[in-house]
Amino acid sequence: MKLIRLQAFKGVFEEKTVTGAAQRLKCSQPRVSRLMQELEEEIGFPLFLREKQRLEPTVEGKLFYEEIERILIGIEDIDRIAEDIYHKREIILRVLAQAHLAYGLLNHVFGRFEKIYRGVRHYIEIGVRRNQLGKWLEGHQFDLAFTALPAKHPLVRHEDLMSIRLLVVIPRSHPLSDAKQITIKEFAKGPIIALTEGTIMRQRLDNLIQQAALKPNIRIETPTILSACQLAEQGLGITLTEPFIANIFNKENLVIRPLAPDYRVDYGVLYLRQNPPRPMARKF
Repeated sequence: MKLIRLQAFKGVFEEKTVTGAAQRLKCSQPRVSRLMQELEEEIGFPLFLREKQRLEPTVEGKLFYEEIERILIGIEDIDRIAEDIYHKREIILRVLAQAHLAYGLLNHVFGRFEKIYRGVRHYIEIGVRRNQLGKWLEGHQFDLAFTALPAKHPLVRHEDLMSIRLLVVIPRSHPLSDAKQITIKEFAKGPIIALTEGTIMRQRLDNLIQQAALKPNIRIETPTILSACQLAEQGLGITLTEPFIANIFNKENLVIRPLAPDYRVDYGVLYLRQNPPRPMARKF
């Protein structure tokens, strides 16, 4: 499979048009179209549907993109890696993290790390889905990945990082704002700002509600913990969170209380089983 065909596909997928992909690849539109046709003939399934002058990926096209993106990122990075080695510069420290860990924890860690080890270049990939972390590491594009546990992948090892308590974010106007801790029964009365189905935090919430045989008063659903806390800040309901995100918000409009009893979430750092972290990654 020719690399240029995959690059053309990635360009069309991300730009949504052949014109945009051609500009990115610095080649003609007919050539991009020809490369796409050749790739579809080679793999045996269509990658795009044309809708109103735009190209919309098929289901197979989306799955194909998810698999090849991590590979192409590494290939596109070869020139920079070679230049760093030639100039004897420190190789970049590449970190994968879910959004709430990146914003609420790792940004502070990078600040402290820079004070000790000056001049290290960093690359942070934010928002990768938890079930994709192993695949990204397997593609050798990243040194470390930070995520909630368990995180199982045959080629990946993990080290325990921390165990933290689940918290409740409450608008100051809410009746529960004066409580020292919030029981799951009190939390279920809401109104709840829940994460969308399929997310780890939603699974935790559903398990807690099911174990207590309660019916939750869910008012709003949103895909991220950060968004849920922002909505709570507007007084629209209460939500579950973790200390990383809770510490970002202005406490004038919110109060943070522990969920009772002591419900905990375990976090770890992942790396390739056959490729332990480099010295600088281990220091981080």
